[in-house]
Amino acid sequence: MLFRSAFIRRSRGRPFALFLAHHAPHSPLQAPEPLVRKYRQRLGPGGTEAVAVTYAMIEAMDAGLARVFQALKDESAWERTIVVFTSDNGPVLRRDPQHGSQMRFNGAFSGEKESVLEGGIRVPGIVAWPGRIPGGRVESAPVHGCDWLPTLYGATGLPPPAGAKPFDGVDLMPWLGGGAPDAPRDRALFFQRNRYAPAAGVNAAIRAGRWKLYWPGSEAALRKDAGRDNPSYYRGLTEAHWEMPLDRQLDPVPAEARPGPRLFDLSADPGEQRNLAADHPDVVASLAKRHAAWFAEVDVEWQGARARIVTEDRTYWRTRPAPDPAVLFRNFWQWRNAPAGTDPATADPLRVFRGFWDETGKTR
Repeated sequence: MLFRSAFIRRSRGRPFALFLAHHAPHSPLQAPEPLVRKYRQRLGPGGTEAVAVTYAMIEAMDAGLARVFQALKDESAWERTIVVFTSDNGPVLRRDPQHGSQMRFNGAFSGEKESVLEGGIRVPGIVAWPGRIPGGRVESAPVHGCDWLPTLYGATGLPPPAGAKPFDGVDLMPWLGGGAPDAPRDRALFFQRNRYAPAAGVNAAIRAGRWKLYWPGSEAALRKDAGRDNPSYYRGLTEAHWEMPLDRQLDPVPAEARPGPRLFDLSADPGEQRNLAADHPDVVASLAKRHAAWFAEVDVEWQGARARIVTEDRTYWRTRPAPDPAVLFRNFWQWRNAPAGTDPATADPLRVFRGFWDETGKTR
């Protein structure tokens, strides 16, 4: 956080953009012990260590933000700075392997992180721009994460660069500043969350006005291969600028029978408890058609982008030595306690993870 404050001081008198992506309150759950002790006492015997640490992490993050805001004020930049505070997903309510249950208050909403139910996608959206955005307003109109880019870019007053593609979102600044009567309440907002390869109609949703059509997720589409993913994730936490080749293995989600979509009226049922699909088949059909068209368009773009990324990654590593995979997986891979003589086809990560390296340690 001190680095961010120094960045603000160095930018004195010049326009700047600062994207501050906090790790907190993501796992691993860690916070200063005095703060954890404070929330243990507040929660009492009914609280869990995971929740106490999570709340402590949030308070520590808030304190860091206060230092950033104070730096803006010290440099006389507060009145000229747009601040957007938001999140990428709702809370994790499952069990933390070290600290126990993370179950805590999440309003009336169903779902959690990784779900496209409201509990997984409703997040804070707080905007401040003293003198330009009236303070103290609370709005119920939904906005989307893809709205922030056109909103902040629009505030610069610059035209889009030549050849720029259209924004997915909309510029909210006229509405935020009070110059527009209302936010675009009835536009369609699309949601899709799969762990690896995209799968149509799996853990997906479309919202238009009061209606939300939701397709439940499947275990295959959402399952995380922790032994495969976590080593590089944890290395990134402990080693600056850790680099490794992309994992290019991306198996499609297996075909399986899936339940039909559910329809919710969020104006009357924000907790998504009453499925109205049978009562409004016309709404289901209309929203399903719109979501299918959106998914088809995005999937084509995603496939093309992934092909370009893989090509660039192969080129990048062609002239560089790949990291030693034994270093990457040391103390992390899930077979470290495998008994001697275990079949290497199932116990050796270099054999199991065919998307990383071959047995010689070279990129494929």
